[in-house]
Amino acid sequence: MARINLVSPWDEYYNKMMAFFKEDSDVTVLYDGQEDDTKYIKVLVDHPEKATALEMLLNKEKDFGGIKLIVTVVPADDIPKDIARDMRLWAENAKYYGLYRSALIGNANFATVQEIKGMLGFDATFVVFKKKVIQYYDDNIGDLNGMKSTLAEDIARDIFTTCNGVFFNTDTREVNETHAGNISASPYPCRC
Repeated sequence: MARINLVSPWDEYYNKMMAFFKEDSDVTVLYDGQEDDTKYIKVLVDHPEKATALEMLLNKEKDFGGIKLIVTVVPADDIPKDIARDMRLWAENAKYYGLYRSALIGNANFATVQEIKGMLGFDATFVVFKKKVIQYYDDNIGDLNGMKSTLAEDIARDIFTTCNGVFFNTDTREVNETHAGNISASPYPCRC
C-alpha cells in the first residue's frame, strides 16, 4: 500500500509563497519556526520600495482552524532608516497601482498592472500575470508526485490582502508578446 504524506494547510501556504516568489531575485521566503499554535514565515526583500509595498499588500496573518500563520516582511539590513521612513510615507499615500507595480516588478510571473478610471470615483486596478503554470508541493492525490499546478493569479488572490477594485488576471497573449513595452527602464518609483 502506498504511503500518502499529507501537507498541513500552513505548509501548503508556505510552498505557495515560495513558488510565487521563486523567480524574483529581490525576494526570499523562509519558514521561520513556530511557537505553540503560531507558525512564522519571513519574507526577506532586498529593495526598499518592494519591501514597503509587500509589507502593505501581503496577508500578515492567516488562521487555519486554531493555528495562526504570521507573515513578516523584512527589508534588507543595509536600507537606511530615513529611506525606510520615506518609503512608508510613499506607500501610505500610493494607490494600489503603484503598490502592486513596486511589489511585483522583477517577478518572472508578472506582466503588468493597469488602472482604469471608473465612474463616480471607482477606480479599478488590474494586476496581470503571464500565462504560465506554477507548481508547488501539495498533497494533491491527482498528481503522482503530489504537485499542485495553478496560475499566478490564483496564488495572488490567496497571499495578497483582498481590496475592493483590485482584480488579478492572467494575460491571454503568448509569453513572448506580453507588455514588455509598458514597463519603464527604472522599475521603482522616483524618490522625490
